[in-house]
Amino acid sequence: MKTLLAIFDSRERLINATISLHGLGYNAIDILSPVPIPELYSLLEHAHGHRVSPVKYFSFFGVIVGALAGFTLAAGAAVIMLLPTGGLPIIPWPPYLLIGYELAILLGVLATLVGFFICSGLPAISDRDYHHRCSCDCFALVVCQDIENIEQQLQQLGAIEIQSAGDD
Repeated sequence: MKTLLAIFDSRERLINATISLHGLGYNAIDILSPVPIPELYSLLEHAHGHRVSPVKYFSFFGVIVGALAGFTLAAGAAVIMLLPTGGLPIIPWPPYLLIGYELAILLGVLATLVGFFICSGLPAISDRDYHHRCSCDCFALVVCQDIENIEQQLQQLGAIEIQSAGDD
């Protein structure tokens, strides 16, 4: 399936084209804009579907591993290097839980950062559909569905330039 990139010179034309295409049943659409367009947020969320971020699972895994590693590190050091404790337990819970808590926070934050980079596809190594004017003075609409008969519709909706962006 090919991807089509339509360039618009005004925000209103982009909004009208996006709403028209969505009304025709095109759901694989995306926009490129130099400014945020809040009018299209709900439409694009409906078109793309509500996605739940899996970053929270990375965070949870990092916290669990960090807490277990911190407590195990402190308890293991106490067992390996026995010190006189004056009748107290060799592995006291409160101070070792604090070490586990600190390592849980550290590994939870690091796992969240790694999960964010993995889930968002950063760094972006592959080529994405982009037009250099979309960061300055133009707006673009990217359509990733069956595009045989959509070019004529985009021209009628006010596209100033239409180009094929490549194969998927």
